[in-house]
Amino acid sequence: MKNKKIKFLLVFVIFNLMSSWLWVGVKNKVLFQIKKTDFYQLKSQSRLYEVNTLQGEASRAGVGLLGRLAVNKYSWPGKDFLTRAAESFDFHFLFIEGDLNLKKSTRTAGPILLFFFPMIVYGFVCLSSKQRILLLIGLLCLSSLGAFMEPHFETTSRLPLILALNSLAAWGLVLFFSSPAKKGVKALYSLLLFWEFFRFVHDFYLHYPGRSF
Repeated sequence: MKNKKIKFLLVFVIFNLMSSWLWVGVKNKVLFQIKKTDFYQLKSQSRLYEVNTLQGEASRAGVGLLGRLAVNKYSWPGKDFLTRAAESFDFHFLFIEGDLNLKKSTRTAGPILLFFFPMIVYGFVCLSSKQRILLLIGLLCLSSLGAFMEPHFETTSRLPLILALNSLAAWGLVLFFSSPAKKGVKALYSLLLFWEFFRFVHDFYLHYPGRSF
């Protein structure tokens, strides 16, 4: 067990070194910075205007009372909170394109490499029922951090969640390579993982600079 823990820590470090969020963060320090304007603007004029517009449309449609109950200055932020929290688990955001801001993502890779996903699933499946429940509660709590940010699909506030998923992927990899799975399957997975990483590095050095500046 001790040997597995050492392997897990080693793989966790390697997985984070391979993750696009770290490369982009080192290049553009803005990834690790949160400005006051990045936080959710509860009383922004555009948001109040949107609420008033929707209430007006509901009133014209003959559902004035229901419209005011469904859309008001209290329920609308709640909807936004749930929407942004759910965005934390968006597959396209996490594994395909990442942040909408080119200073925080290359837009050709998510903050987590795509081929980490099979190990996240494998690691989750290998957990006990109690561990799965605790993990899901923890992930839901971490996902809520993104709900307090104004930009959609924002990376900085979701770094704790990304680190948690990378740790699950690392644990999954350790268990997978300790399993009796065929060597050919393990070799194929390793090949695909490194192919994706080198594809990212190629884009990062040759194409990303032209897109981000």
